[in-house]
Amino acid sequence: TTEGPFAAPLYRMGLIIDAVRIAKVGVGIAQGALEEFITLAAAKTPAYTATLTADRATVQERVACAQALIQAGRHTLSATVATAWEAVQNGPRITGQTCIPMGLAASFALDAAVQAVDLLYASSGTTAFRDESPLQKRFRDLQTLRQNTIASWSRYESLGKLILGRQ
Repeated sequence: TTEGPFAAPLYRMGLIIDAVRIAKVGVGIAQGALEEFITLAAAKTPAYTATLTADRATVQERVACAQALIQAGRHTLSATVATAWEAVQNGPRITGQTCIPMGLAASFALDAAVQAVDLLYASSGTTAFRDESPLQKRFRDLQTLRQNTIASWSRYESLGKLILGRQ
C-alpha cells in the first residue's frame, strides 16, 4: 500500500534490506582489514626471510584479489539497492520474487568480504592470530557476522528456491 504512516519508499524496501545492512557492515570490516594489512605488510619481515611482506609476489596477488572482492561486494550492493530504491518510489513493496536481487547482492557481498579477509589473514603469518592483532579481531567479527541467518550461506538456498519457483 502507498498510504498510511508506513507509505514512504523506505518502508517498501522490505525486510531484505536487513541482509543488505549486514552485508554492508561486512564489506566495511573487510575494507578495514585491507587497510590494516597494507600497513602491516609494509613493516613486517616474516621470520626466516629477508623480504618484506609487501614485496612478496604471492602477497601482492592476494592483496589485489582481496581488494577486487571488496570492490565487487560494495558495487553489487550499491547498484542493487539503487535499482530497488528506484523501483519503490511509486511501486509496491519488495517481497517474494522482487527481493531476489537484493538478497543475492547481500549474500554475495558478505561472502566476498569473508574471502577477502581470509586471503589477508593467511598472508599475515603468525601476526594474524594474536589476540592483540586488529586483523584477528576483524577476521573474528566477520566470521561472527556471517552467522546471521538473513545473510548466511543458507540465504542462497532460500533465494534459489524463489528463483526456481519452489516457494
